[in-house]
Amino acid sequence: MPKTGIKLDTKEFQAALLQYAQHSKRDMAFIVNKRAMNVAFIALKKTPSATPAKIERNLRKKMAGNGRKGAGRPPLAALLIAHGQKFGGRTIKPSPGLYGQAMADRIKWFISVRKRSRGYVKSGWLKVVRDFERKLGGRAKRQPRNVQDFARLPGEGKAARPGINPTAEVVNHAQAARRIAKGPLQAALSADAADMRKFTAKRMQKTANKFKG
Repeated sequence: MPKTGIKLDTKEFQAALLQYAQHSKRDMAFIVNKRAMNVAFIALKKTPSATPAKIERNLRKKMAGNGRKGAGRPPLAALLIAHGQKFGGRTIKPSPGLYGQAMADRIKWFISVRKRSRGYVKSGWLKVVRDFERKLGGRAKRQPRNVQDFARLPGEGKAARPGINPTAEVVNHAQAARRIAKGPLQAALSADAADMRKFTAKRMQKTANKFKG
């Protein structure tokens, strides 16, 4: 836990989880689900999303061509339009052969779609959090800022079931997740491990205080 499709260092997290479980009154399945939800929420906050200005600047950047000083060189958006793209849960079909005003209009539309689709990876983590919240119950939904609401959030949180080795799965289906999510997810594991160690230390100190004096 969690299942990501990318390689992560989970030794610190696993060690902290085992210590945490020894001092928690909850069963292991509940603990695993709670920590998986926390990891997804932290990853959500740490996953970057491009600003509208940056999206516009990148898509209008002139690409290599035969023209000089930008003349006759197509912007990146024109190349993407010609070949087709998939993002934000939508597939944009290729549109080769567009020129002049028709291409200018298409580029404007294309950029507006990209702007609306920013933060798609972040919304995948939000779906994971919501899935675990429904399973755990008894808590108000945390409303993260700067996360867009898409018709279909590209994520899934598969809750652990009671058993010998309860395992929860954290899945982000966004196309760019594998490319940009590793850093935020690794940082989330470290942050949650630190939180569990802090909890464990307090419980151990509380127990030790009972034997003083």
